Amino acid sequence: MSWLKTWVNEWRRTAQIALEFHRGFRFFTVSRGKTPLVAVFGSARLGAHSPEYGIARELSFRLGKAGFGILTGGGPAIMQAGNEGARAAGALSLACNIVLPREQQPNNSIDRMMTMKNFFSRKTMLIHFSSAFVIFAGGVGTLDELFEIMTLMQTGKIPRSPIFLMGSEFWRGMDTWMRESLYSRGTIDQQTLGLYKIVDDIDEVVRELSQHYKSAKPRT
Repeated sequence: MSWLKTWVNEWRRTAQIALEFHRGFRFFTVSRGKTPLVAVFGSARLGAHSPEYGIARELSFRLGKAGFGILTGGGPAIMQAGNEGARAAGALSLACNIVLPREQQPNNSIDRMMTMKNFFSRKTMLIHFSSAFVIFAGGVGTLDELFEIMTLMQTGKIPRSPIFLMGSEFWRGMDTWMRESLYSRGTIDQQTLGLYKIVDDIDEVVRELSQHYKSAKPRT
């Protein structure tokens, strides 16, 4: 009867995944309301001592004052800076946390948060409910989020939305590699390179997002 046990385990796992997606879509639909959200991504290791932390906090504050809510992964460092900035501005501060072997503790500047077990369902929530993306320096997790967003836009699975890579010193090497190794070999096209914009200026991000979404509605 090993086949039956396997089938039951597979059905249980599928049901758990489906339930997590259902709970996530319901939670963020209600929590967001009609507020357009900007997702802030970045390293969980660049704490308050780093220049990126202050920039992420100030940018999120400015975006909050401009009418946007902030959505993060709920953890420390850059994520915490994003939620702090939103809260200081009196803006909506949301998060989608993740259960890890060494549990990621949520920061204390979140209005409402949901914690998920699976990275793929967590990323779906962070991407689906965001109207724009600001991505700070980070490791493989941050790069995974960036390239998944770009892949979904490139293939038309989600609408094209602004992607700002904050910090030219950090992102310049990746941009050079994409142009000289990928674009030159024909593995990506010019449209893909146009999906993101490398910036250093907070004012530029706030201005462009405010203009872009002046009459825009959040995704449904």
